Amino acid sequence: MKAALPYCDDDLCMTVVNVSQTPVHDGIREHFNVRLSSRANHGTRSAKGAEVYLADDRNRKFRLLDASPIPFDVDVDPGQSVDTALTFDVPSAARKLYFEVRMERITYASFIIGNSHAPWQPLLKLAVN
Repeated sequence: MKAALPYCDDDLCMTVVNVSQTPVHDGIREHFNVRLSSRANHGTRSAKGAEVYLADDRNRKFRLLDASPIPFDVDVDPGQSVDTALTFDVPSAARKLYFEVRMERITYASFIIGNSHAPWQPLLKLAVN
């Protein structure tokens, strides 16, 4: 995962500003500072319906513990950006972590021929260094 590189789906982009780790009693607490931004010319964009989690090489999912006061699915106005923080607890036995975003619902784009977005697969999968 490269910090400061935007990952976009249509007009909504997510940039991982930085990642930090804090030891906890049975593993690591992973902190992600994230910026959501809109490249749209009009109309708000949102990540509503997105499931954000960490996964390891054994495909175990580690759910979002805490988002900053600004949730991940906040509305973003055209040309604007919103910063948020995401926190996950990961057991010490976890290896090869991935930051994943998956849509919890089927979208219109799911039905477009040639679209690679299958509802059961992550829309975004980034290796955590």
